[in-house]
Amino acid sequence: HLTTTGMTRERIASVLEQAKANGIRNILALRGDPPPGQRWWKVGDTSDGYCPRAIDLVRLIRELHGDYFGIAVAGHPEGHPSSLSQEEEVRHLKTKIDAGADFIITQFFYDVDAFLQYVRLCREYDISCPIIPGIMPIQSYGTLMKMTQY
Repeated sequence: HLTTTGMTRERIASVLEQAKANGIRNILALRGDPPPGQRWWKVGDTSDGYCPRAIDLVRLIRELHGDYFGIAVAGHPEGHPSSLSQEEEVRHLKTKIDAGADFIITQFFYDVDAFLQYVRLCREYDISCPIIPGIMPIQSYGTLMKMTQY
């Protein structure tokens, strides 16, 4: 995956060139984690880099490399902390697909019904690309608690 956190345009371009030189064909384009010291993104936060959102990274990848890379973006079957509703989140996801993303990999989840409902909602919003479920095995109670606090 490639996050935009603190990345300049030149650094992103360099990372993409390195990926291409190494035969990497797929990029998971992400905004990244909140700024250091913050648990959540706040309205108006950016990554302090060239691409403050994943959609900006998708656009830049397409601008620099055309269709060379397959681009995945994140989906959130159980909602995203910065979205007011699942519908708002899916509308935002649709803009990332329209900007050039090829498929969606979801955040991990443990509620299959939530995932199936999410896929139905995506289809209602004319998102027809593949949606790959993100699955994370439970390795320990402590890890589960840490990963589910967001």
